[in-house]
Amino acid sequence: MNAAIGQVFLVGCPRSGTTLLQRLLSTHPDIVSLPETHFLQRLLRYGDRHRESARAWRWKQLHGVRHALQAWLGWVPGGQVRRAWAGVPELAAASPSAFAPVSAQLQAFADAMAAHCDGSGGQLWLEKTPDHLFYLRSVSKHLPDARVIHLLRDGEEVVASLHAAAARYRPWHVYADVDRAIDRWNRAVVESGAWLHDRRHLWVRYEQLIAQPQQELARIFAFLGCDVVDCATAGSVDLSVLVRSDEPWKQGAGEALHDRRKFQLCFDAARRAYIRARLIPLSDDLLAATRRPFPY
Repeated sequence: MNAAIGQVFLVGCPRSGTTLLQRLLSTHPDIVSLPETHFLQRLLRYGDRHRESARAWRWKQLHGVRHALQAWLGWVPGGQVRRAWAGVPELAAASPSAFAPVSAQLQAFADAMAAHCDGSGGQLWLEKTPDHLFYLRSVSKHLPDARVIHLLRDGEEVVASLHAAAARYRPWHVYADVDRAIDRWNRAVVESGAWLHDRRHLWVRYEQLIAQPQQELARIFAFLGCDVVDCATAGSVDLSVLVRSDEPWKQGAGEALHDRRKFQLCFDAARRAYIRARLIPLSDDLLAATRRPFPY
């Protein structure tokens, strides 16, 4: 295994275009990726919070505190460990003992990803699970060499996309409640903004990626230490390598680049005004970060 293989996490609010960016980056010959692993999410679970009834919300908060304490102490229950590794069949053979501490679990995950990457002839592995955004404290602590790409999309469009997915796909049904979609976006914006001081992180605007793909990809490749390649001519990536068969909502990521705007179509004027009033706007600092060339 090549010890110099790079480690990258791609995160953001769901329905922000992370699968599309993953596909574009995977056309680079040095970058190897997998379908979403949800590894940290299943292993640690302290970021599992959604808008619920007041009673259920308090219950989930208590569970969140317990899981965060377990992660901080460095130990998690064996059931969580087994679920985390079972969810990544490509790497499951590398799983350590269920009684190994969190630090050993994350290092084993990084080593397994590196071995998979090396076996595919790559120099850098890219893990894309949007909700790993809420587990970056553990990434920073246990995988200090890892780099992180945050993808930010217009909040109105993310809410519309979450809401539209709820009408078509059962796993997304919670976002039929537009307040949950708004809360999901707001939490993601706050969490991304918390890392602005860290030079191991890069912020990308979805809208800029669609409008100027080669320019944005060149900035990302510079951040990753890769040679700049023209993704339009680098060849296509079989989407089945990045998307599991039970994720039909991702099929649009294989289409030509196009800013598919749904906000105006999904909501009437009163609902649009309500959503806009509740969304946290991207701060000037976050917007500036999406335009910042690398190296900083």
